Amino acid sequence: MRNLDGLIEFRPSLIGVISTIGATAIGAPIDTMGFKDCLGVLVAGAIQGSTGATQTLAVKVQESDTPTGIGTAWTDITNGATHAGSWDFDTLTWATTTTGTMYDPKAQEQYERLGDGVRKRYIRAHATLAGTAGLGPKFTVIFGLGRHYDSALTVSAVTQATGNVEYSKLL
Repeated sequence: MRNLDGLIEFRPSLIGVISTIGATAIGAPIDTMGFKDCLGVLVAGAIQGSTGATQTLAVKVQESDTPTGIGTAWTDITNGATHAGSWDFDTLTWATTTTGTMYDPKAQEQYERLGDGVRKRYIRAHATLAGTAGLGPKFTVIFGLGRHYDSALTVSAVTQATGNVEYSKLL
């Protein structure tokens, strides 16, 4: 029996609250070395505002050759990503109908290929809050990395060696 944790490695990039309209939040860099697939997951909810306030949360994925890159070393993924050419989430929108905290949770996921010679080694989430007034949503962006390069591959019930000596000894 296979366990999900043996197939996908989950790594959080961004967990928090954006507390100011117009502010941004930048996630921790995630090393994608050795993985072929990535599923980005965004979960958000629990905004606070006054009646009539509207807030939007835009989250995109950026990439860099190094985890410590600054400024232009991190670029938005817009060069042929699986999701309409760019790797971003659809903008989330909340409208506050009464003053106070609103619990309208929302979730999205976006898939992208890795290790294909197009993507850079490190990725991170980048979020921006826009709108009228109020405290932004609590949110989390995690990346599920899958199809590790050194995994044995099963095709038509025949196990194929990866070429990795350690794994070849097990086969």
